[in-house]
Amino acid sequence: MQHKNIRFQIQHLDSLGQGVFKTDTDVFFIKKTLPNETGEARFMAKSKGVHFYKLEQVQEKSPLRQESPCPHFDECGGCDFLHTNYPTELDFKKTALTRMVQRLTIKNPEIIVHQAPERLHYRNRIQLHYDKTKKQLGFLSVERKILDTRHCQILNAEVEKTYQKLVENDAWLKMVEQAPKTGHIEIYHNKISINKPYAEGGFSQVYDQMNQVLKNLIAEKIEGKLTQKNYLIDLFGGNGNLSDQLAFTFKWIVDFYPKTPDSTANVQFTNQDLYDAKAISALKKTQDKLKFFECDLMLIDPPRSGLKNINEFLLHFFPKKAVYVACQASSLVRDLSTLHPQYEIEEIHLVDLFPSTHHFETIACISRKDC
Repeated sequence: MQHKNIRFQIQHLDSLGQGVFKTDTDVFFIKKTLPNETGEARFMAKSKGVHFYKLEQVQEKSPLRQESPCPHFDECGGCDFLHTNYPTELDFKKTALTRMVQRLTIKNPEIIVHQAPERLHYRNRIQLHYDKTKKQLGFLSVERKILDTRHCQILNAEVEKTYQKLVENDAWLKMVEQAPKTGHIEIYHNKISINKPYAEGGFSQVYDQMNQVLKNLIAEKIEGKLTQKNYLIDLFGGNGNLSDQLAFTFKWIVDFYPKTPDSTANVQFTNQDLYDAKAISALKKTQDKLKFFECDLMLIDPPRSGLKNINEFLLHFFPKKAVYVACQASSLVRDLSTLHPQYEIEEIHLVDLFPSTHHFETIACISRKDC
């Protein structure tokens, strides 16, 4: 079937930053567009009854549109908002999150936005795709093809320097001589890994300054309101990023580790797949050994899939306060839409850990009603 170009008028942006154009019979998603813009777009794919098109030209431009600071923006599939300014990007993100959390009962329904100090030059980790046969290295384009993105504008100085060394005289080709024909190269600060799992050495946030904003927020909004700071459990805690600066007598950090970090007198690391059906019963055995019989604060920072059985963990550990940190807002909304009645959501925060893209972190501050 041959698909023709379409002429569009964008009605609004969806939660992924895509322009939405609807006719009486079809729905079209077009990246790199803004509300009320008109123009022409080319067919890319169709899935579940909706059409995905690539912007070809804009005829009537939105007054919100600006020239992108990145030469790759029109083709690259990474960034979503560099065709408008940062305050407008934040407005779009807040609107998207507001729509999603309408299903939740919140004591303070106003979403508090924490913007980044810099919109560009912040990423400390990237994953590049390669194809040895075609001698291609870069990010994926809007059309899911490898694009040379050596002038990407969101890399921090260290990652950019390492990236430039890779592409200089195609040095990366020598590094992948014994590797499969296609794969990926990850850069974390100045470290390079080839075809390893993402963040193989341990997960870390890609924006150092905003990671600190997130940690300070937890300390201010939660730790500061607790009269007792004896016991903390950090689920999906990695190396303890969110809890390392919190002043608790004992911290129990649980995650599924390739290599479990070393525990100390007041910090216990436990290797446990929290998605396992028997996770809580397994933790109960460790809990008895640790004499972890009460919980003042529970931190929950799951992958994008969220934690569907969050109520089971809340009722088992029965924390006075809890913080749910989500990189996928829809998962947080799904999980907290049936929050146990003994708990309530006090605040929702949007922390912009991924400027220029449609991604952000959503933080729900949760309290036990009798505390």
